[in-house]
Amino acid sequence: MEDMVKSFANLGRPVGRGHSSSGPTITRSLKYHLWLSKAHLLTYQERFVQLENADDVPNSTDFVPSIPTYPDSGIKLLEENRVNIATLLAHLNHTITDKFFLCRVIAPPSATLGILLIVEDPEGENAVRLALYNYSDLTGDNLRSLLPVGLILSVMNPLLKVGRDGGLILQCDQPANIIPISEATFATTFPTLSWNGVINSADNEVKAIAAKNSGNKAFIEQKYFDAILFYTNALDLSQDVILKIDLLSNRAATYIKIGCYRVALIDTAAVLEQDSSHMKGIYRHVRALWGLCKYEKGLTFLINKFKTFPHLRKETALSDLVNLGEQLHIHSKTGIYDMVNIIKTCEDDHKNPDIGEFFGYLQITEISGKGFGTVAKKSFKAGELLMCCKAFAYHKPDQDTDATDAKLEITKKIMQKIALENELSQEFRDLFSGAEEDLRPFQKEGDLQTVQEIYRIVTFNSFSPRNLGTTADISGIWTLPAFINHSCSEANASWYIYGDFMFVRAARPISEGDEVLIAYINPDNDFPERTALFREYEFTCTCLLCELQGKEDGSLITERRKQVLESIRRSVQGNYLNPKMAKKIIRNIVELDSLQKVNPKLDVFLMDPVFMGLSTRLVALEMYREALTILEKVHFVTEETVMPLPAVFSSMTILWVHLTNGASSASFIKKWIEIVKHDFIVAFGCLEPARIFGPHILDKMTLMGYNFFESGNSG
Repeated sequence: MEDMVKSFANLGRPVGRGHSSSGPTITRSLKYHLWLSKAHLLTYQERFVQLENADDVPNSTDFVPSIPTYPDSGIKLLEENRVNIATLLAHLNHTITDKFFLCRVIAPPSATLGILLIVEDPEGENAVRLALYNYSDLTGDNLRSLLPVGLILSVMNPLLKVGRDGGLILQCDQPANIIPISEATFATTFPTLSWNGVINSADNEVKAIAAKNSGNKAFIEQKYFDAILFYTNALDLSQDVILKIDLLSNRAATYIKIGCYRVALIDTAAVLEQDSSHMKGIYRHVRALWGLCKYEKGLTFLINKFKTFPHLRKETALSDLVNLGEQLHIHSKTGIYDMVNIIKTCEDDHKNPDIGEFFGYLQITEISGKGFGTVAKKSFKAGELLMCCKAFAYHKPDQDTDATDAKLEITKKIMQKIALENELSQEFRDLFSGAEEDLRPFQKEGDLQTVQEIYRIVTFNSFSPRNLGTTADISGIWTLPAFINHSCSEANASWYIYGDFMFVRAARPISEGDEVLIAYINPDNDFPERTALFREYEFTCTCLLCELQGKEDGSLITERRKQVLESIRRSVQGNYLNPKMAKKIIRNIVELDSLQKVNPKLDVFLMDPVFMGLSTRLVALEMYREALTILEKVHFVTEETVMPLPAVFSSMTILWVHLTNGASSASFIKKWIEIVKHDFIVAFGCLEPARIFGPHILDKMTLMGYNFFESGNSG
């Protein structure tokens, strides 16, 4: 491909003596005439289309966040704001703000360098390359259906620049700056304009059906932004009322999938205006209302439709919505959820839960020295739900990727969402973007963020369960939880992600007026690892644990701790474990305790997975006393540092030991039953998940005459 580009660039290089292509008398139009020539650009594009499916040609649709871009600020599509290719050339390498470039696609697109189009202006004398980034990952026929020959586009705040190959290229990095314009809209908006160029174009209805089919295919492949573009193109092309109803309904379903509920309601309202009993239109209208947390309004709308059109009750998809809507309403009012079903849906079925959002009595306010934070407006008990929020945007890779890749993907999705529904930008208005003076990154009503600004907001506000040591790969933006500040050892709340929902629970009693704090990263992570994350978020944690470990960092205590931990790991990794070795390991653990004698409850090094693994092996060897010594130390630490899941797993294992060793008294067993109950309440808000995480323990308790779910003992 590089050779082809060089070859094309050389087409305009004269051969002979005494000629300079860069002399002062050469105008820009002459200097770049080959990069404006339709004939040469069409030849150029044809070669790229031929190369598109070659294995050695990378698709470059991922954006580079270092590229400066400009937001769409509501430019009106008026002739006085239009610029043509000549104006672009006069402003080469400079963005023309508050103006738009009106153009028409004159060749099939390619996806070898971003998405590459050849476009002309209405004057029709010249053409120019248009490169789109963050727009679509489609290639081949799907891409050509998305951006067909003859499609009219408006490019906001255009930037014509000299590309790396030395040729002219009109670069657009934000989807919001590309606005497709139908032929009808063009005719009414620009009545005095006509296209002087000539291109071949298929029948509009044929193109509309093809675009609809491509949209359906993109929807199935979960390429929702592409599907919306296809449906929108088809709507612009078609005059068939029945087809338009289908397209609006399909586009509404796609908007709902990516969380653009307001524009989905506009489409469903248009569908129901034409056909007030349209089953899919009703279904999607209700879903869009629920996406905006208007559960009661959605239910009322549905019930009224049943009254008007009784036959709709026979539609299972609609009748099932009634029960679901009642559940969502209960969720939003009570914060009570079926956690077993949620866990199974996420972990066994690998689906997102279909649940309502809940927001407790909390207030987002300014906290001295911290910017914004979250404060309790009532008292909360340990385990009580503070909030349950759906992600604004999230990324769950098909395979393991690093955190940077996830942030790039999330940024791309946010850019696409805001391009489709600008009102969504309001949710980012107060999110921290890296500096105290930048706490309110949106300074102008309706402004979109630049690529860099959105990326920074994602960097400072995204959550990833990997920070908590889980195996979940999902990362995302949850807007309200992002206003909760961090503390390693003084957190009073915990968070966990189920599918695309985040649950935040009180991990300790929280009094009215207390600031709610969570740990963005597990306290047991090494101090250098935690401080590296804090630097990334541009803040300093001043909790007691960080204070103690900060004083130790690089000291003899730190080095000795590493040596002891390594010695324990080597002992555990061996194939043979006997009582003598176990006693040596216990002595090492005692020494580990002594290195944290200032505050034993902050001995977070005991949360290293090696200790749970060791205790499990000791239980298998019926070395119960040694196992209990380790497990009780681990659980002791979880009580001080908010780690609800490790607390559950350690207390369950301790209870199992007491149930199976034959030497524990009934009082000890009952004591640990209550502790396990407390830990489940703190982690999940209820006891039912014990059926998932400890069925063998429940069976053993039943055989011994204990009832784990006995009322009055839930703590």
